Amino acid sequence: MRRGMILAVSAALMLAGCAKPMEVGAITEIKPPPGSQGVDVYAAQRAAGQQVPQFAGDQIVEVRSYYADGADQQETGEFPGATCKLTASNFSADLTTPAKVRVPVYRAQSSELVVNCQKPGFKPKLVNVGTFNETKEQRLNAGASAGAIGLLMMVVANAASDEKTHDFKYPLVRVDMEKAKPSAKSAADTAAP
Repeated sequence: MRRGMILAVSAALMLAGCAKPMEVGAITEIKPPPGSQGVDVYAAQRAAGQQVPQFAGDQIVEVRSYYADGADQQETGEFPGATCKLTASNFSADLTTPAKVRVPVYRAQSSELVVNCQKPGFKPKLVNVGTFNETKEQRLNAGASAGAIGLLMMVVANAASDEKTHDFKYPLVRVDMEKAKPSAKSAADTAAP
């Protein structure tokens, strides 16, 4: 019986480590600057002949909040309900985690995303996320699976190619929030009968 209990607890712990991400109901749209419409925030300036980044499409970026607990700040899981402001050089979005946000991509000229989140009981958290060169990463992964010669060939191909034609993507925005320590006043109020 003891062995069966140990197996059941072990199975439960393994499944807890493989928790599914929380579901997101809707996609949040960005707020472009005045005079702009849609996700391409530079469309009006481009139409007026100004030198602005070339639009390469859009991407759905996930923003998720996680918390840590205890002195060693070990992660204990994803949680919903952090209110966040996502800002970039020419757009913004208000969201509540977990969220998906449609953002413009301008290849290597894509703006860094700054995500500032708050939730009662947690310290505010600011996270910056930039794009990565997906084309180079895919080539290196393919080359690595082909061995040392394949990897060397992909390094050479990456060095010789024009980054202006590469695909760039944003990674998942992971906001790791730390629980706030109760203030001396609130701790005293809690201890009062």
